[in-house]
Amino acid sequence: MQKDLTTKTSNRQGELDELLLDWRKCKRCPLYRNRKVPILPFGKMHPGSQVALVLDRLHLGSMYGDPLEDSSQIWILDKMLGYLGDGLSAHDLWVTPTTLCPTRGISPTDKAPDMMPFPRTNHTRECRERLHREVHILQPKVLIACGSEALKALHTKNPPKYKEVFGTVSEVYIQGDLVPYAVPVMTTYSISHLDRVGQSDPQVWDKFYTHLGVALDIAKQLENLETGNDST
Repeated sequence: MQKDLTTKTSNRQGELDELLLDWRKCKRCPLYRNRKVPILPFGKMHPGSQVALVLDRLHLGSMYGDPLEDSSQIWILDKMLGYLGDGLSAHDLWVTPTTLCPTRGISPTDKAPDMMPFPRTNHTRECRERLHREVHILQPKVLIACGSEALKALHTKNPPKYKEVFGTVSEVYIQGDLVPYAVPVMTTYSISHLDRVGQSDPQVWDKFYTHLGVALDIAKQLENLETGNDST
């Protein structure tokens, strides 16, 4: 049994490596011109990631090739996980952006000097195949959509309105090898929004903390159901 699990994990690791290698050369949308190096996902690069976060946009340092793990987004995520007290860090999750290339050159729509502008619909559409394949390979129990653009990027068509599903767990259909299948998704704040307004509105931190905790609890429950380990 352990040998089968190890083989399965190894195969998926190989698939993930191959996927990310292919997308290093992507030229599907104009953003590739901004790419010094692709900003790769961050976290455990194997199926042990029970929760995967999708970020709505990249940090400013991505323009210079700075990795995702050096961004303020990861620092904030680490801080909130520390408050939960489960001994988890951002390394224990899987964090991936809606696009792997910086969005330099797009007019910003809000005031976030340390963040890239939001990607446009055509950018996220072209990167969706990568995003769905990534999720399919890793098989997280729960997704967290950080911001409305992340929610739109996950949905192939007819995404729900952000305000209607904010703070709740809904479903998104991820493209599998043959057919799409449903994965639970918690919709919450953009992490850049927390960084921007958190000092003036502490309630946003409380809400994000709650949403993160709910997502982790659901992931544990689903894992227990699959393994037959009822710890409740």
